[in-house]
Parts: sequence; structure tokens; C-alpha cells
Amino acid sequence: MSDRNPPAFPRSEPRDEGFSEIYPGMTLADYFAGQALAGLLAAVDGPMRGDCPREAYSLALQMLAERERRGIK
Repeated sequence: MSDRNPPAFPRSEPRDEGFSEIYPGMTLADYFAGQALAGLLAAVDGPMRGDCPREAYSLALQMLAERERRGIK
């Protein structure tokens, strides 16, 4: 996973040996896309448009690019 698209909700759990096993969870792009999708669906009149998921990920990638442009990690 790249620094540009880090895990959104990583977590670790203790193990018997005292080490942590890391679960990365969804990526930040997945999280942003889910949030964008909710907004797109709330704004759509009538049945769901088939291009909403593609639009949601497009918006998510734009958000990641803006984070990078601003130097946010």
C-alpha cells in the first residue's frame, strides 16, 4: 500500500508471542469513495445511476491528489 493511499482504519492486536498482527482495513481511497457515493446517491433523483460508483472513486482519487498537493500524510 502506498503512502498516497494509506489504510483508513488500521489496527493491531496482541498475539501470544507478544507481537502485533496488523490489519490494514480499507484504504483511504475506499473510505473517501464510500463517503462520496453516499453524497452522490443522496443527490440523485430516481433510480441509482450506474456510473455513481465510478464517479465516487474518481472523486476519491481527486481527494487523495489534493491531500498530496497540500503535503498531508
